Amino acid sequence: MTEERVQVMAQDQPQDLELESMEHKASYVELFQAYLPLAFISFGGPQAHIALFHNEFVEKRKWIPGNIFVELFAIAQSLPGPASTQLGYSIALLRGGFLYAFVEFLIWSVPGSLILIGIAAGVSSFNNSLPTWLSYAVNGMSAAAVGLVAIAAYKLCTKVIKDNTSIVLCAVSAALAISVTGFAWLYLAIIIGGGLITFIEGKVLAARKGGIQLESGNNSRRESVAQNTRESLVQALSQEELEAPASAQFGFKLSLRYAFVILGIWLVLLIVAIVIRAINSPRALDIVGSMYFVGSIIFGGGPVVIPMLQSYVVDQNWMTNREFLIGLAFINSMPGPNFNLAAYCGALALRGSPLMIIGGFLGTLGIFSPGLLLMSGLIPLWNKYRKLESVQLIFKGMNASAVGLVFAAVYILAMKCIVIVQGVNSGNVDSLTNHPVYTSIALLTFSFSGFLNLHAPIAILLGCATGLIDYAIHM
Repeated sequence: MTEERVQVMAQDQPQDLELESMEHKASYVELFQAYLPLAFISFGGPQAHIALFHNEFVEKRKWIPGNIFVELFAIAQSLPGPASTQLGYSIALLRGGFLYAFVEFLIWSVPGSLILIGIAAGVSSFNNSLPTWLSYAVNGMSAAAVGLVAIAAYKLCTKVIKDNTSIVLCAVSAALAISVTGFAWLYLAIIIGGGLITFIEGKVLAARKGGIQLESGNNSRRESVAQNTRESLVQALSQEELEAPASAQFGFKLSLRYAFVILGIWLVLLIVAIVIRAINSPRALDIVGSMYFVGSIIFGGGPVVIPMLQSYVVDQNWMTNREFLIGLAFINSMPGPNFNLAAYCGALALRGSPLMIIGGFLGTLGIFSPGLLLMSGLIPLWNKYRKLESVQLIFKGMNASAVGLVFAAVYILAMKCIVIVQGVNSGNVDSLTNHPVYTSIALLTFSFSGFLNLHAPIAILLGCATGLIDYAIHM
């Protein structure tokens, strides 16, 4: 890289340049138009949600650039709680502020919560299995979701993975996520590890090049050291990061002091939740305390929260194991976050009471609020310090590792995508590759959505229709 090129790049990246102000663009009509459809088509779990968000807010609406999306995704993956919900919340937070983001959360979570509260109200009339036609429809939508995740991984890779170190980190993080199971802190360790590697690499390169220049003994050695340090940083950053603004502009003003206040509120509420669980509290308080505690310590998202919720709600006699499995069957067949299962559990915990619906919303509030508080407190810190050289080096590795996790999600989702509907294995999950029709749905979704601009909601609906056609053929 020539000295002139480095100087031009450095000039093109003002340190105080901010994203175009979003405050005057943020409208609640637009918010509903963007998020409400997603609340009803987001089948396939958190991995598919990430793909939908990327398609909607980076590709289609261009609310945020790709590198900002990946950084937010890396932060969400590093926090306890539902990563996809926190990602969607953070996008809205940058767009329009706290109230705007809270309304986004309601749009995203309330539809699924209401449905699960209704299911809880009539749980005694349900069987342990879903209607056959619904299982076929969900299989089709899940297959389409795999295709969407695959195209999201591909597009993120083309934007973020720019050098050999990023390629290695992406591949290793994907391999670890696929191969290592049963380790709740895995994603956090992968992302932090990636950041540390690129930070150390950047500092070593800067020091090495600086040392070479110092040994030359010419009168301009200090200028050369600074120039080479800057060059090493430029090489460490992707082209998109160089073109992107250094700091995000909020649709509201929030000082770092208030950010620390929010993080303090999260910690105080966690202590209160622990106390509530330790004493003999009223059932309503116990719901909030237990769910808040779970939401504060769960790393790894929905797959990890399911067994922990089961141990809490069944052991405390809020419901039977059969009732929990019914709720689990429905949550796996519905759009939205798996954490919505807390609404079902909260409602059953207050069964027979006029407050049953309140119990559902208490469960939802308890399990989601820790992650949202943490994200609200950390986003201002991220916005303040992300332009620093050291922080940019760290995010380079975190972003590469995060993209690797998206690639891993394609495999993980595909391996447990299909629910066997007929035969002795009915009700078990199976690999997508064992079902040619649904493999074709995933492939066509990848091709049409990625290269022919087919909108994600249409792809999901086409997958659903294909699943129903498959049902009609086999019945």
